[in-house]
Amino acid sequence: YTGATRTQTTTAQKIAPTVTFTEAPASAAYLSSFTVASTTNSSATPVYTAAGVCTNLSTAYTMTSGTGSCTSTVTWAADDNYTGATRSQTTTAQKIAPTVTFTGAPASAAYHSAFTVASTTNSSATPVYTSAGVCSNLGPAFTMTSGTGSCTSTVTWAADANFYGATLNQSTTASKISPTVTFTGAPGSAGYRSTFTVASTTNSSASPVYTASGVCSNLGTTYTMTSGTGSCSSTVTWLADANYNGASRSQTTTALQINLTITANNKTKQYSDPVPPLDVTYSGFVPGEGAGVLGGTLSCTTTATALSAPSTYPITCSGQTSSNYAIRYSGGSLSVGPEDARAYYTGALFASTSGATSSTAMVTLAATIKDITAVPGDLAYDANGGDSRNATVTFVNRDMANAPLCTASVGLVSLSDTQTGTATCNWSVNIGAQNSALFTVGIIVTGWYARSSSEDDQVVTVSKPLDNFVTGGGYLIMSSSSSGGLYASAPGLKNNFGFNIKYNKNGTNLQGNINVIVRSGGRVYQIKGNSMTSLSSTVASGTATFNGKATIQDITDPSNPLAVEGNATLQVDMTDMGEPGSSDQIAITVWNKSGGLWFASDWNGTRTVQQTLAGGNLVVH
Repeated sequence: YTGATRTQTTTAQKIAPTVTFTEAPASAAYLSSFTVASTTNSSATPVYTAAGVCTNLSTAYTMTSGTGSCTSTVTWAADDNYTGATRSQTTTAQKIAPTVTFTGAPASAAYHSAFTVASTTNSSATPVYTSAGVCSNLGPAFTMTSGTGSCTSTVTWAADANFYGATLNQSTTASKISPTVTFTGAPGSAGYRSTFTVASTTNSSASPVYTASGVCSNLGTTYTMTSGTGSCSSTVTWLADANYNGASRSQTTTALQINLTITANNKTKQYSDPVPPLDVTYSGFVPGEGAGVLGGTLSCTTTATALSAPSTYPITCSGQTSSNYAIRYSGGSLSVGPEDARAYYTGALFASTSGATSSTAMVTLAATIKDITAVPGDLAYDANGGDSRNATVTFVNRDMANAPLCTASVGLVSLSDTQTGTATCNWSVNIGAQNSALFTVGIIVTGWYARSSSEDDQVVTVSKPLDNFVTGGGYLIMSSSSSGGLYASAPGLKNNFGFNIKYNKNGTNLQGNINVIVRSGGRVYQIKGNSMTSLSSTVASGTATFNGKATIQDITDPSNPLAVEGNATLQVDMTDMGEPGSSDQIAITVWNKSGGLWFASDWNGTRTVQQTLAGGNLVVH
């Protein structure tokens, strides 16, 4: 067969291409992006478009809202073989959380303090500020309303078209603040046991509690200083309350000593008495206290001693201490007065003028002076003897308002006995035309002793002489306790004497002499007198007394006599008991020029008494 050809005509038709369009999410958040993808078997180039709440740049789509939907579309134009094609995807728009900040709230804030918060957001919403807890707010300005608890500051944004609503919180812990307080009334310094009152104020609700430390105590707001040294701290304390911290305030008061005066009490005593106990008076103690609260030892002294002369002497005290008192001492005085003395007249009781025609006489006045200690049984007796030489004796005429007759110092009878002394002086008297005159002679003791009593007065008779004549010689044997004076004879020794006293034939002059030998202390003394001052005698009774001046020599070595005393005074009292003289009696007294008893033949403690002769004879004419 031959070839053959047959022809049919078929018209070509385009077909739908096979396409895909993917990757658009079902939903997408505002401002988020996504990329789509497409495929096709045509030769057409895909064209991407956006509709709704999105935009695209080719395959990259961006959500432009949080509300609505986004349609992403891809389109292919037809080519020779394929028809054009379109595919779309729908994405629902979703809101997003806004970007927000909330700052400014401190971690803690004090009661009544304020702070300001700040917030930002990228939404269009307006922030709304609220407070909770222990604070309040006005807009972003927050104020703490307590000092305890916490404050929550909150900002809220409502949702808008694109953003969800948002809320942020900040927490601030409340802190207490210091209260406003005052504390006054405590002085800078205060004396021991003084009081003061304090006062305080606070804006907290706490009640004040007052305490004391140091040198004070308190009862509530009243403080009392308990010492005079150191310092007192007065303190007020307020406990914390809900809003305020506890508080404490103190004031310091320096303690001051208060004045205490210690005054020495004035004292009195007599010469030779011991210094009396010295004591004091205190002034300034607070109630309830006395000397027992003081330290140290009180010491009071005076410049006076038991034997100080009558005068006024200071008393000073010291030695006590105190931390509470400023001690000031005030001195006192010790008044020393004269000691009591007793006086015994031992002088002439009868004296004659120098002649029958003379009106003048020299009378020897003498006295024994005893410290009261030497007079046991006397109402004024005390056992504290002094030295009688500190007395001065004035013989006075009591009938003439105590007109002084003569004044004598006092000398001792014995060096071992300072409490007994003698005094003598010569009184020149003129009786005028009278044949005889009586005088009341008193004794006034002054100086460191005192005595002036009518009990001691004596009547002294002064007369013009008649035919007086006395003489004698012999010796006495000293007994174990008889002789007295500074140069008393030793017991058993002889005391020799001889004398001759008379008036001249005209009765105008007294003449005579006396010689006495005294043995004392291993020495031999000679007493010689040839200046007679008076003579009185009574022939009927055989008694006589004569006085005169004498000198004393130590004749232990006859070739070398030593002068001992000049201007001594002597007195001889005698009784002529008749012949042959064995019963005759004599008393010989010698005073030195200082008034002391130099020698007494038989001293009874007050005067020289007559002693019977151991040999010899006395004659009174």
